[in-house]
Amino acid sequence: MSIERFNEILQWIEPYAKDNYCRIGIIGGEPTLNPNFESIMEYTNNFCNKYNCSSILFTNGIKLTSDLIKVIPDKMRILLNYNTPSIYRPEDLEQLHKNIQLLADLGWLYNKMSLGLTMCEQINDYSYFKEIIKKYNLKHFRLGIDKANGNLNQDYIFIMKEKFLDIIDFSIA
Repeated sequence: MSIERFNEILQWIEPYAKDNYCRIGIIGGEPTLNPNFESIMEYTNNFCNKYNCSSILFTNGIKLTSDLIKVIPDKMRILLNYNTPSIYRPEDLEQLHKNIQLLADLGWLYNKMSLGLTMCEQINDYSYFKEIIKKYNLKHFRLGIDKANGNLNQDYIFIMKEKFLDIIDFSIA
Protein backbone atom coordinates (compact mmCIF):
# COMPACT_ATOMS: atom_id res chain seq x y z
CA MET A 1 0.00 0.00 0.00
CA SER A 2 1.30 3.42 -0.86
CA ILE A 3 1.58 6.08 1.81
CA GLU A 4 -0.89 8.16 -0.20
CA ARG A 5 -3.46 5.36 -0.08
CA PHE A 6 -2.84 4.85 3.64
CA ASN A 7 -3.39 8.56 4.26
CA GLU A 8 -6.66 8.39 2.28
CA ILE A 9 -7.82 5.59 4.56
CA LEU A 10 -6.94 7.62 7.66
CA GLN A 11 -8.90 10.55 6.24
CA TRP A 12 -11.86 8.24 5.66
CA ILE A 13 -11.66 7.02 9.30
CA GLU A 14 -11.25 10.54 10.72
CA PRO A 15 -14.96 11.45 11.09
CA TYR A 16 -15.55 8.25 13.07
CA ALA A 17 -12.45 8.75 15.19
CA LYS A 18 -13.56 12.24 16.24
CA ASP A 19 -16.72 10.97 17.89
CA ASN A 20 -15.85 7.44 18.91
CA TYR A 21 -13.03 5.39 20.23
CA CYS A 22 -11.21 3.72 17.36
CA ARG A 23 -8.41 1.23 16.95
CA ILE A 24 -6.23 0.99 13.87
CA GLY A 25 -4.94 -2.43 12.90
CA ILE A 26 -1.95 -2.71 10.58
CA ILE A 27 -2.19 -6.09 8.91
CA GLY A 28 -0.83 -7.68 5.75
CA GLY A 29 0.38 -9.72 4.01
CA GLU A 30 3.31 -8.92 6.19
CA PRO A 31 3.24 -5.18 7.00
CA THR A 32 6.91 -4.97 7.93
CA LEU A 33 7.79 -5.73 4.29
CA ASN A 34 6.06 -2.58 3.06
CA PRO A 35 8.67 -0.09 1.80
CA ASN A 36 6.56 2.64 3.44
CA PHE A 37 6.49 0.93 6.83
CA GLU A 38 8.30 3.75 8.65
CA SER A 39 5.93 6.39 7.22
CA ILE A 40 2.90 4.23 7.99
CA MET A 41 4.06 3.96 11.60
CA GLU A 42 4.54 7.73 11.78
CA TYR A 43 1.11 8.49 10.25
CA THR A 44 -0.54 5.96 12.56
CA ASN A 45 1.18 7.44 15.61
CA ASN A 46 0.18 11.00 14.69
CA PHE A 47 -3.41 9.97 13.98
CA CYS A 48 -3.74 8.00 17.22
CA ASN A 49 -2.24 10.82 19.27
CA LYS A 50 -4.64 13.33 17.68
CA TYR A 51 -7.77 11.21 18.22
CA ASN A 52 -6.73 9.24 21.30
CA CYS A 53 -7.13 5.92 19.55
CA SER A 54 -5.11 2.75 19.85
CA SER A 55 -3.22 0.78 17.23
CA ILE A 56 -1.97 -2.74 16.73
CA LEU A 57 0.55 -4.29 14.36
CA PHE A 58 -0.08 -7.87 13.21
CA THR A 59 3.18 -9.51 12.15
CA ASN A 60 4.97 -12.80 11.69
CA GLY A 61 7.93 -11.26 13.55
CA ILE A 62 10.66 -12.25 11.10
CA LYS A 63 11.59 -8.65 10.20
CA LEU A 64 11.21 -7.16 13.69
CA THR A 65 14.91 -6.42 13.99
CA SER A 66 16.22 -3.65 16.26
CA ASP A 67 16.21 -1.10 13.40
CA LEU A 68 12.59 -1.75 12.55
CA ILE A 69 11.50 -1.84 16.18
CA LYS A 70 12.75 1.74 16.59
CA VAL A 71 10.03 3.08 14.27
CA ILE A 72 7.11 1.33 15.99
CA PRO A 73 5.19 3.89 18.08
CA ASP A 74 5.44 3.53 21.85
CA LYS A 75 1.67 3.14 22.24
CA MET A 76 1.26 0.58 19.45
CA ARG A 77 0.56 -2.99 20.50
CA ILE A 78 1.98 -5.93 18.56
CA LEU A 79 0.47 -9.32 17.85
CA LEU A 80 3.20 -11.69 16.69
CA ASN A 81 1.64 -14.80 15.20
CA TYR A 82 4.00 -17.74 15.76
CA ASN A 83 3.05 -20.44 13.30
CA THR A 84 4.24 -24.03 13.03
CA PRO A 85 8.01 -24.09 12.43
CA SER A 86 7.60 -26.32 9.36
CA ILE A 87 6.31 -23.38 7.29
CA TYR A 88 9.43 -21.27 7.83
CA ARG A 89 12.69 -21.41 5.94
CA PRO A 90 15.42 -22.36 8.46
CA GLU A 91 17.05 -18.91 8.31
CA ASP A 92 13.67 -17.21 8.87
CA LEU A 93 12.89 -19.42 11.85
CA GLU A 94 16.30 -18.62 13.33
CA GLN A 95 15.70 -14.89 12.79
CA LEU A 96 12.23 -15.16 14.33
CA HIS A 97 13.69 -16.72 17.48
CA LYS A 98 16.34 -13.99 17.67
CA ASN A 99 13.65 -11.35 17.31
CA ILE A 100 11.46 -12.90 19.99
CA GLN A 101 14.48 -12.87 22.30
CA LEU A 102 15.13 -9.22 21.39
CA LEU A 103 11.50 -8.35 22.17
CA ALA A 104 11.81 -10.18 25.50
CA ASP A 105 15.03 -8.32 26.30
CA LEU A 106 13.26 -5.02 25.58
CA GLY A 107 10.39 -6.04 27.86
CA TRP A 108 7.93 -5.87 24.97
CA LEU A 109 7.09 -9.56 25.12
CA TYR A 110 5.52 -8.97 28.52
CA ASN A 111 3.82 -5.60 28.23
CA LYS A 112 3.57 -4.33 24.66
CA MET A 113 2.83 -7.41 22.63
CA SER A 114 1.13 -10.76 22.55
CA LEU A 115 2.36 -13.97 21.04
CA GLY A 116 -0.36 -15.59 18.99
CA LEU A 117 -1.13 -18.96 17.49
CA THR A 118 -3.78 -19.83 14.94
CA MET A 119 -4.55 -23.52 15.31
CA CYS A 120 -5.82 -25.71 12.50
CA GLU A 121 -7.07 -29.25 12.03
CA GLN A 122 -4.07 -30.36 9.96
CA ILE A 123 -1.51 -29.62 12.68
CA ASN A 124 -1.44 -31.75 15.80
CA ASP A 125 1.88 -30.82 17.36
CA TYR A 126 1.91 -27.48 19.12
CA SER A 127 4.84 -28.33 21.38
CA TYR A 128 6.86 -25.49 19.84
CA PHE A 129 4.28 -23.01 21.12
CA LYS A 130 4.25 -24.62 24.55
CA GLU A 131 8.06 -24.40 24.64
CA ILE A 132 8.05 -20.68 23.88
CA ILE A 133 5.39 -20.09 26.58
CA LYS A 134 7.56 -21.97 29.08
CA LYS A 135 10.86 -20.42 27.95
CA TYR A 136 9.59 -16.87 28.42
CA ASN A 137 7.16 -17.61 31.25
CA LEU A 138 4.34 -16.02 29.28
CA LYS A 139 1.12 -15.39 31.15
CA HIS A 140 -0.72 -13.84 28.20
CA PHE A 141 -0.95 -15.13 24.65
CA ARG A 142 -3.59 -15.36 21.93
CA LEU A 143 -5.03 -18.60 20.64
CA GLY A 144 -7.21 -18.64 17.56
CA ILE A 145 -8.87 -21.46 15.70
CA ASP A 146 -8.85 -21.58 11.92
CA LYS A 147 -12.37 -21.78 10.52
CA ALA A 148 -11.48 -24.67 8.18
CA ASN A 149 -12.88 -22.95 5.11
CA GLY A 150 -16.11 -22.18 6.93
CA ASN A 151 -16.69 -25.81 7.94
CA LEU A 152 -17.69 -25.34 11.55
CA ASN A 153 -19.50 -28.61 12.07
CA GLN A 154 -19.64 -30.29 15.47
CA ASP A 155 -16.79 -32.73 14.71
CA TYR A 156 -14.43 -29.93 13.74
CA ILE A 157 -15.30 -27.91 16.81
CA PHE A 158 -14.66 -30.93 19.05
CA ILE A 159 -11.24 -31.63 17.42
CA MET A 160 -10.16 -28.02 17.80
CA LYS A 161 -11.49 -27.80 21.35
CA GLU A 162 -9.22 -30.69 22.39
CA LYS A 163 -6.16 -29.03 20.82
CA PHE A 164 -7.05 -25.71 22.41
CA LEU A 165 -7.52 -27.25 25.85
CA ASP A 166 -4.20 -29.09 25.57
CA ILE A 167 -2.36 -25.77 25.27
CA ILE A 168 -4.45 -24.11 27.99
CA ASP A 169 -3.94 -27.07 30.38
CA PHE A 170 -0.21 -26.91 29.76
CA SER A 171 0.04 -23.18 30.33
CA ILE A 172 -1.71 -23.23 33.70
CA ALA A 173 0.11 -26.31 34.98
